[in-house]
Amino acid sequence: KIYRRYTLNHNYFSNIDSPEKGYWLGFIFADGCVSTYGSLRIQLQSKDIDILNRLELSLGYNGPIRQRIIKDKTYLGLIIWSTQIHKDLTKCGITYNKTQNPLIPQFPLLFFPHFLRGLIDGDGTIFHKTYPNKTITTVHILVHKNLVNFITENLKIYLNDFTYCISNHWRTEYIKTINICGNKKCLQLLNFLYKDSTI
Repeated sequence: KIYRRYTLNHNYFSNIDSPEKGYWLGFIFADGCVSTYGSLRIQLQSKDIDILNRLELSLGYNGPIRQRIIKDKTYLGLIIWSTQIHKDLTKCGITYNKTQNPLIPQFPLLFFPHFLRGLIDGDGTIFHKTYPNKTITTVHILVHKNLVNFITENLKIYLNDFTYCISNHWRTEYIKTINICGNKKCLQLLNFLYKDSTI
């Protein structure tokens, strides 16, 4: 019997079968990584501690949230050691080098809106720009160029007459921005993302 210091549901990602699991898969796809030696790692700004607490609750994990200071900024992170979680996340498409060469995510597309909500929470922006006579809502989703078709084709399946535009990221050539602009279109997207959401 292997002694483990902290509790953990090692099989949490073995079957993506709930909106919550779909959300965490999307969030980890954006803001997490797996190491080459069997761990899941997530590092966020200190203001996002509620997200780490919620993830710990979902995973049944009672290990510490660790603090790091980088260039005078405080970051909080989780390092969760589990060969099973590492294996399952890899099977879902989350690899060590996902930032530069990601795989297409593998999960039941029934949970695509929850996956996308997690992805946007990690690598997206929802904002309003006010003009003299109106306010326009915009959603930006940052994704690797390899994933643009996966995201946009599924959006077309779920949302009728849905339009968007793709732009280059100002700093990194392999990152693209999916832009959804307009109050009605953004409301349509947000209703889609948050319907039946638990997170």
